Amino acid sequence: MAIDEYTLEEIRQDFYTGFDQNVLILNNENKNKFWEWFCKRVVKLNVTTSPNTLLVNGDKNIAGRCFGNSQIIALEEGLDYYEGFVKHNDTFIFHGFNAENNKVHDYTALSNERGYVDINGNLPSEYFGIKINKEFIEKHNKELIENNDFNIDHLLYKMFESEIDYIAFLQS
Repeated sequence: MAIDEYTLEEIRQDFYTGFDQNVLILNNENKNKFWEWFCKRVVKLNVTTSPNTLLVNGDKNIAGRCFGNSQIIALEEGLDYYEGFVKHNDTFIFHGFNAENNKVHDYTALSNERGYVDINGNLPSEYFGIKINKEFIEKHNKELIENNDFNIDHLLYKMFESEIDYIAFLQS
């Protein structure tokens, strides 16, 4: 297991008591399946100490658009794309971010530090995510990305649904 039971419960608790349940909307009949799937697929990633400073750009990486910013960077710069949860001010929040060699490159946070620093002045350092491949991004959000839409959808639940549907197909 890539995540311990305590951390998973902390993420779930923060999810259900915070705003994120209005962003990542879980179908009632699949809630437990989703968390089981998440637990099996999630990895903990460390933060890079050497991000590409050319990608730190508050005009391009818009605050509040972590999913879109990170998907664009994945397609344009070739970094991996992850969705999951990051700990911010002792609370896990649903978040999209990039990684390279299993090291987080969170260009949304780096480009908008004021919105992401904690009460001690530190950027987030605890990341848990599931890698979403570039083909899946293009299949679901290519047009929104090409139009640089402000609301580029997160993909975690769509990925869950597609994998559950595929497993059901194999079992039928």
